[in-house]
Amino acid sequence: AAVVEHAVHDQLHAVAVQLIAQLTQAISAAGGNIENMVNASRKDYAYTMIDVTNADANAIAENMKAIDGVIRVRVIG
Repeated sequence: AAVVEHAVHDQLHAVAVQLIAQLTQAISAAGGNIENMVNASRKDYAYTMIDVTNADANAIAENMKAIDGVIRVRVIG
């Protein structure tokens, strides 16, 4: 769920070195602020949910989709 001007992004991605750093860089590049982040992994895959404020959710999603190892990005709210 999301609050006004908040967008929650969730990603399914392969576990890879520096992937979380790349995801947060995608948010920073769009001028977003991370309000909350949850990450869980099982074997070779991970799921990350990030609550972002002050940025264009679709721009962030496109930045994240371009990251090698990201399988799926979904904007909620």
